[in-house]
This record gives sequence, C-alpha cells and structure tokens, in this order.
Amino acid sequence: MLYVVSVRDNIAKCYSEPFFVPHVGAAIRSFIDASRNERSNIFRSVKDYDLIHIADFDPSNGEICVLTDFELLCTGQSLAVVDSSSGQD
Repeated sequence: MLYVVSVRDNIAKCYSEPFFVPHVGAAIRSFIDASRNERSNIFRSVKDYDLIHIADFDPSNGEICVLTDFELLCTGQSLAVVDSSSGQD
C-alpha cells in the first residue's frame, strides 16, 4: 500500500497535487526538506502549510481509498518553531 499525501495551503484554502509515498515518514521528511529549501514556496511561508494524509492507494488493484477524516501529519507551524530556535525563519 502507498499513502497519498498533500500539502494544504491554509491561506489559499486549497491542497497541492497529491503525491504517493511508501511510508508517512518519507512524506514528513520531504515536507521538512521543502520547508528548508529557499526555492520552495513552503520555505517562504512555512506557517501557512500543513502536510495531510488524504488517501491510501493499493497498487495491486489500482484502488484509491479516500480517508473519511484526513490525517494531519505535520504542521508548518511546528517547523517554524524549530527553525526559529535554530536561527532560521
């Protein structure tokens, strides 16, 4: 099974194009990396974004099961706190 995740823009009230990962940890790592990449939109306004698990994908039959209640994996706010304590933000 693969996890389907998306970045939610809390200001624009929309979700990014979803992406597929084998483990939620990989998605969280990608979100953290984007929050530290100066070329990323997430870097410029990290507090405005959250990483959300929206569905599961079964590659053996192509079935996508959308979650009834999306799962918050990581908040940009939490990353901003970490970055500001290390001199970044």
